[in-house]
Amino acid sequence: MAEAQCLNLLEPLAPKFAAEAAVTRAIYYWKSQDTPEAARALGQLYDELAVDPWAIEVMVERAFGLTKEVAGTGSEAARQLGEKLSQPFAGYRFEPQRNVLRLMVAEHDSPEALLAALADVEPYPPWTGPLLKMRAEAYWAAKHELAEQAARDWEFYQQHAP
Repeated sequence: MAEAQCLNLLEPLAPKFAAEAAVTRAIYYWKSQDTPEAARALGQLYDELAVDPWAIEVMVERAFGLTKEVAGTGSEAARQLGEKLSQPFAGYRFEPQRNVLRLMVAEHDSPEALLAALADVEPYPPWTGPLLKMRAEAYWAAKHELAEQAARDWEFYQQHAP
């Protein structure tokens, strides 16, 4: 198949551009409807970002969007990707994006994974409507000690958001 040749063309570049190669593989496998391989390639990207912060930003941002899609296919992919996103990347590169992405991925994993991801952004969670709503609902369902505060934050946001 002609499209599969892209993986062969990519291999000579992979040692020098490991993160970018992982993103390209993830996109290829996702478009080929091979979700497990797409998840594995995204995992390789996050392993690479854990040790080398110098990836091309636009490619990493594309991978973040793809990660949300892959995680949405099932809890196993979400679990694997959530584990990779649970630690900061080298030099704390993409830290705000990593935290938000981890929350979005954890939503497709388990209540425990979501509570762990939320714990890492407290006491100042990302102040966006969908994430504040997710936080309030997760804490309420878990009868978490921050459930009332999260509900107040979500209500305040709804009343004052543009």
